[in-house]
Order: sequence, then C-alpha cells, then structure tokens
Amino acid sequence: MDAIRLTGNEIVAIASRDIEKARDFARSNNIEKYYGSYEELYLDTDIDIVYIPVINDLHFKCAKEALSHHKHVLLEKPFTLNSEDSKELFEIAKKNNCLLMEGVKNVFTPSFRFIKENLNLLGDIESIYLCLSSSEPFKEEHWMHDYTKGGGVYGASSPYVYHFLFNLFSDRISNLNGTAVFADMGGDKECDFTFEVDGIKVHSFISSISKIDNKSIIKGKNAVMEIDTFWRSHHVTIYKDNNLLKEFNDEGNEFIYEIEHFIECLNNKQIVSDVVTADNSIKESELIEELYTKWNKVNR
Repeated sequence: MDAIRLTGNEIVAIASRDIEKARDFARSNNIEKYYGSYEELYLDTDIDIVYIPVINDLHFKCAKEALSHHKHVLLEKPFTLNSEDSKELFEIAKKNNCLLMEGVKNVFTPSFRFIKENLNLLGDIESIYLCLSSSEPFKEEHWMHDYTKGGGVYGASSPYVYHFLFNLFSDRISNLNGTAVFADMGGDKECDFTFEVDGIKVHSFISSISKIDNKSIIKGKNAVMEIDTFWRSHHVTIYKDNNLLKEFNDEGNEFIYEIEHFIECLNNKQIVSDVVTADNSIKESELIEELYTKWNKVNR
C-alpha cells in the first residue's frame, strides 16, 4: 500500500471474504471503500486495477473473475498452479483487452538494473548460486504446508529464481533436478535444486526451516558478484581477486518499481509486460510442474 501511494496512485477499495476484516483493515489504512466479497470489488467501476495476493490456489479463480470484469490485474507469484491455467489467463486478458502481469518485484529494482548493467565485468559466467531462506518458519498447520492449496516453498518462491535468470540470460533451462523436505500436508518446507541456463550451472536453495546467510553469488572467470537477498536486494558487490571492484547500495520500498512498470505498461496500452512476459510466466509454471514430478524426498 505504501508503494502504491508513493507512486501517486490511489487505493480505492479493499475486499476480503470476511466483511469485518475488510472494514477493520480499511479503517486502519485510510481506505474509503471495503467489501465482504471479491465479486463486489470487481463490480466497482471506480477501480481500474486489481492487485491479487490471495492464497496460491485462488490465484487463477480470482484473476479470471477480475479479468472477466475488465479489470487490469497484477497477480502475485506464483502466477498459477499449472501452465494450462497460466495460458488461459493470458487468453482471457487478451480477449478483454486487459493488462495482466505476475508480481515478481526483484526484476524491477535498482539493484537488479545494477546487476544487469555490470554482468559483463564478470567475464564468462561459470556458476550461479541463488538462496532464499526464512528465519521465521510457518506453523505446521499453515496453508503454506498444504500442497492442495498451492503450498510449498518451491512453488511459492522459485518465480524469483526463474524470472531473475530469464531477464539476465534466457528461458533456455535444462537438466532440472532437486531434493526437498516435505511437511505432513504435502508441501515442501525446503528444496535444493539444480539446473542449467544457457549452459551455465545454477544451484538454488529455498527454505522456510533453515536459517542461513541469504547471499547469492554469480561467479565469473574475471570477477565474482555477491547479492544480498536477491529477491528484494538493496546491496550488491563485485570482487576481483578478493578486492572490491564495484558496489551498489540503496534503501526504500522495493515494490515501487514493480508498480511503476505496471502503470507504464498501462499508459502504453500494453496487455502484457515486456519484463515479466506472458511467455516467461507460462515457462515458470511449466518448470514448477516439472520439478514436482522429479523430487527426491527427504524426511526431517
């Protein structure tokens, strides 16, 4: 909400399946209108864009309904739970001349721009390590552990990994394999997976149960780039022969840049983003589906 307002846009209304929750949230955050159903929000003619951050298994349903009511949609990651649903949403968006984009903030930040502009300093890329670890694990009964509701850290957070690489390299990903630790409700609590992008070896680790250093590394023949919390990074360093070659720091709300891009696409009358593209969101869905059929399971 802060980011929306900082970009000069207005929050017109909020919806919840619980009218009291919607009312309390609206009042505490200075939002004029609130609704006890999503349908009421879609029918509000004052609303141009709907931001959808509901639980994962409701992404497709809510986005489909919003688009069918001619609302532009910013849909949180993971885009959908399967590639066929992803394809259908983009078809509906096209039919209704609506902008549809997956909310993957890390490819819009100033730090990502720094990474992209300085990647050539590394020389030939030899390997990539991307880590996303949480120090506040979900409770066992949380829906994030429930596979039937789209729970699992791989599906929830790997979009950051894939879109990061899609925008630095390409979608040519191969040899995808991994190991995961599963909760009783079927969702993975931790995953360790490897693949190649443009022939470059990538190792990614995502966890909600292990507290480790969230530093990601791109190793080149000439230099090494270190990225702090790559999914929302504000700090990047480049080292050559253990000497600091270049550094980037910033502060602020990392959601701003995603919203600015969405509004720019809207002003340009685009129905798809040229950064988080339709093809890439569909490819992401396919990769999530693929690895879920390949897991080596670990009990912990």
